[in-house]
Amino acid sequence: MPETPKILLIVCAALEAVVGLLMVAVPGRILARMLPGMVPGLDAIVVARLAGSALLSLGALAWFARNMTDPAALKPVLAALLVYNVLAAVNLFYQGAKIDSGAYAPGVIHLILSVALVYYLRQGA
Repeated sequence: MPETPKILLIVCAALEAVVGLLMVAVPGRILARMLPGMVPGLDAIVVARLAGSALLSLGALAWFARNMTDPAALKPVLAALLVYNVLAAVNLFYQGAKIDSGAYAPGVIHLILSVALVYYLRQGA
């Protein structure tokens, strides 16, 4: 792995920004794809847009932190991204087991990002 997490932060920023923008712009399509057979109501669309806004915030956090070199400043950023990615992976694997196996692929992506984040946290960022 590279010495600094810059590439990882850029990847996180790009992924979170794309998914966040899609959830804000077309939440009904995203929800229908995530939950096959379900028709999202207004309440689900509002929550999806709120989640999209949170993802955009995480993307911005990762983007603005990409050039950080101070381990003390970088550690909380990596930890926050780790918490999100672990929870997202658990949620997607659960959804894959209960609702739709299509959730496994994004779950694996979040799991890979989690492993990389743990690597850099253990390296002292």
